[in-house]
Amino acid sequence: MEALARLSDPKIEVEIVKLLKSKTAYFDGLDAAVSHSLAQKDNGLNTAILSNFEKHKFKDGYEIQSYAEAILKLKQGGISVNLQQGLKSETLKAKLNKVIEIESISMAQLAANLYKTGLIEKPMSTEDLNLLKLKTTEAASFGKILALFEDRRMLFRFNLEPGFIPVSYEHLLKDIFRLSNQKIKVEAIWQANLESDTSEINTYNITLIANESVYLFTPQDLGSIYDLNALLNLLGKVCEDANIEERFLNLDAGQQTAQLVFADPKKLQEFLNNFQLLD
Repeated sequence: MEALARLSDPKIEVEIVKLLKSKTAYFDGLDAAVSHSLAQKDNGLNTAILSNFEKHKFKDGYEIQSYAEAILKLKQGGISVNLQQGLKSETLKAKLNKVIEIESISMAQLAANLYKTGLIEKPMSTEDLNLLKLKTTEAASFGKILALFEDRRMLFRFNLEPGFIPVSYEHLLKDIFRLSNQKIKVEAIWQANLESDTSEINTYNITLIANESVYLFTPQDLGSIYDLNALLNLLGKVCEDANIEERFLNLDAGQQTAQLVFADPKKLQEFLNNFQLLD
């Protein structure tokens, strides 16, 4: 539909408006409306975009975020969007303006705040920022934040469902602890898998020796999925015993990818509060 939306055809506009009027198909219509408006350099679909979003009474943070990003794309493409005239709800206008303001923040501003909140020890150079901009295609603020964390070696991503049984906590933990910059000193990790009589359930026994402490880790067998809650509890205990302020924190993206950041929770919360829409 998005490919067709770029064509100059009145019938396509009619089909896009039909999608926008449907609550279940609204966001498909929104994507098509943005593509059509940018291709034709025309804001004729703005009324349908704005009024139907308000009519459907979307409240989820992700819905507000997606909508604000679409409005921002239109504005960046030279398509005027007047929220004051197109929407009645002052609360909705305020939320959208806040997200649009956040999404307009540059990588340089994010990096400066990363240093200001103490999450990195020294400010990023102009050269480092320019290299990062070349490496990433992220447009949304959260995507930029993740790109910054990854560039500063603060972030480790892994698939919660690697697709094999038994899953290897041994290798996963080794990769995760590299985030700590030697604050967590791992001496040994080994994993034993004991199959039940039915050969359908594994009993995981992982022994971890770190910072002169020994941990016995027994996560649940979830098939080809890591037991993330048990893993986070173990990581939290290791950090607590090591008397360090940082923790391994999962930035939930609502997908099957875990995104662990090694940071001081208070500093990370302060940083994220500045750049995310919080209800």
